Order: sequence, then C-alpha cells, then structure tokens
Amino acid sequence: GGAVPSLDNEARFIREFLSHPRTPRLDYFLMEAIDQPWKVEIEGWAGAYWGMFNADREPKFALEGLVQRDPHWSKKASNAGVLALLPMFLIAFFLTDWSIAGRFFLAAMIQACVSTLIVGLNVPVDYYLTQRDLIGLGMLILATGMTAAVLLSHGFEFGEILFKSKWKRRFMPLPPHAADEQPFVSIHLACHNEPPEMVIATIDSLAALNYANFEVLILDNNTKDEALWKPLEKRCAELGPRFRFFHLMNWPGFKAGALNYGLKVTDPRAEVVGVVDADYVVDPEWLSCLIPHFDKPDVAVVQAPQAHRDWETHPFRRMCNWEFEGFFRIGMHHRNERNALIQHGTMTLVRRLALDEVNGWSEWCICEDTELGLRLIEKGYDTRYVDHILGRGLTPSDFAAIKSQRFRWAF
Repeated sequence: GGAVPSLDNEARFIREFLSHPRTPRLDYFLMEAIDQPWKVEIEGWAGAYWGMFNADREPKFALEGLVQRDPHWSKKASNAGVLALLPMFLIAFFLTDWSIAGRFFLAAMIQACVSTLIVGLNVPVDYYLTQRDLIGLGMLILATGMTAAVLLSHGFEFGEILFKSKWKRRFMPLPPHAADEQPFVSIHLACHNEPPEMVIATIDSLAALNYANFEVLILDNNTKDEALWKPLEKRCAELGPRFRFFHLMNWPGFKAGALNYGLKVTDPRAEVVGVVDADYVVDPEWLSCLIPHFDKPDVAVVQAPQAHRDWETHPFRRMCNWEFEGFFRIGMHHRNERNALIQHGTMTLVRRLALDEVNGWSEWCICEDTELGLRLIEKGYDTRYVDHILGRGLTPSDFAAIKSQRFRWAF
C-alpha cells in the first residue's frame, strides 16, 4: 500500500537508514532536519512536519528505543488529573446519598470532559497553527466547553435518578378529604381556535371528576369562528351552572390574559385554582388525591406530570412523547428535590391566595406558567411535584407543530 506519513514511519525510516552498513560510505543529508511551519500555508498539513526536530529545535523522537507518539502526554495527563481532582473530591464528599457507583460515574464524566478540554487547549503545542486556525480552534474549544456543561448537567440529573438512595422531597397522591371538608376549586381552561370535539372531550373528563366542590371556567380567547366556540358554549350549558363559558373577543395578553380574566370571575369560595390545557383528558381522581397537599399552608403549587395519549402508532409522536417523558421522569424530580420545579400550564394547581399575592399571571411573558412558578418560589412558597399521571394530552402532530411550539417557548 501507499506510504503513511506518521512519526512512527519517519523514525523507522531514519533509524533503518542510519544503521544500514552502506550508509557510512554515502554522502547524504536529511530533509528536513527541522520542521518548517511556514509550509502549512503552501503545502498543507503534511509538509511542515518532515523534520527530525520541531520548530523549537527539540528532537521529536529518539534514535533508539520506543517512539512516543505524543511526547507531551504525561504533562497533559497530569494537568487533566489536577484540574479534575477538586470537583471529583467535592462529589465524593458531598454526594453521600449517592451510591459509590454513582459517584464514580459522575467523577468519570468530569474527568472525561476535563481531559477533552486539555487536549483541545494543547493543540497549538502539537501543531503549527495559522491565525485562522487559532480562531477556529478557539471557537471549537468554546463549543466543547458548552457541550461539556450540558453533558455534566444532564449526567448529574441522570445520576441522581439512578444512584440516589434517599429522596428528601418525594411526594405521592394523598388520601382524599371527606366531601364536606373539600376546599372549593376553580378549574380554568383557556382555548383559542381549538377543534371543538377535542375541547369537549376535556370538558367531559372534568365533568366526571370524583370531587364535590369545584367549578370549571371555559375561557375562549379571541376565537372568531363561531363554529369553533359555539359548540363549547352549548356543552357548558348542557352540563349545568358548574360549567361557565366566556367568549373573549379583542382580549389582550394571550393565554395569560384569559387566565387573569378567569381570576376576576372565579367563585369567591375558591381556595385553589387549577389549570388544564384544552387537549387534556383528566383522570377522575386529579383533584381528590392532590388537593390534600394544600393542607400545608406554605404549599403554593402542586404539579402533576404532562403525559400524552394516541402516540403509540405514530413514529414522530412517539419520539415527542419520549422526550417529554424524559423530562418529567428525570428533570422534574431533580428540580423538585430542591424546591425549584418548573411549573407547567396544565395539570397544575395553585393556591388562590398565593396567586393573588403575586398579582396573577404575567401577560408580558409567553411562558406565563414557568414565570409564575419562579415568582412563587421567590416568595418562599413550597412547590410540589407528584409524579403520578392524572391526565393525558396530545403531542405535536408533526415537525412544523413542534417547531412552532418550541419557537413560542424560546422567543
């Protein structure tokens, strides 16, 4: 096969040539004695490295013995070990509720990330880089650092789920109150241009709740087509006074604006406000098993997971469901352990007094649910996540739908 330009082959050729019996009888010279970095611009990466010595006049290999492909490996390894030592020590010292395997897992991730960054930072030592190369390398190291940060944060979350032996804040569904002791709950369902049959399925699931003291407010937000909102008004009238329908035209504030209107017309008996999305079919026990958490006066939010239905036979929806499942089975537990959960705009229950104390939903923000949770945590309230599926919605139907969803969340 063709010759391979490598340090091993260069050393082999020169050693064999110099040790050959005929070599002393020849007049010869070696090209090159010294690396010539300027050739990078002309000949590319190979031509600059033919020397027996590097550009600093240091021998690249010995004329006998093993050839070290990376003469700087021991320095790189020691630097990586020293830099990773402190965080690995902190893991061993502070994560005492993790198993030994878990702490070793996270320490190995830290060592791998630090070693990768050390290799990147040493590229100018191993190669002759132009100014353009250095700029590109700097951008690559920055991207590597950000990737390592994401990898370690996710690794910490995964590790906590897999290796944590005891949880301080693991909340479960509670035994229900007796009917005469149930706090009054006002459930708010905001919708905009939604298929009426989908919203009616959600309304009917709320009508089947195994709970005595509640009302449901359907807040239709700026839907112009009567064919979309009239059937909802009709269904609420059929279900009786517990279900009230409001059609809001030219109403500001998007979903948050509709929810704030709902607070104005909420039954004054309401102690808890619940919010569900228009596509969620709710379990009959949603209120009965979560409302008892509000017996603790400092509890402001009780959040159930977002779960989904009708995804099993559709590949794209199946992937979307798995993504949500990963967050609610891993990330939410990690945050709940620190009373730092991300509140969501469906399957959530909020104490009415706490909601009034922070002046309701923020209409300046598209992610009004998460923003509300942050303000309540800042006020010192307790927020709880109960990982028990009590309602199922629909995943985005295709890539365009999920792209639109994530664009709204981000911007």
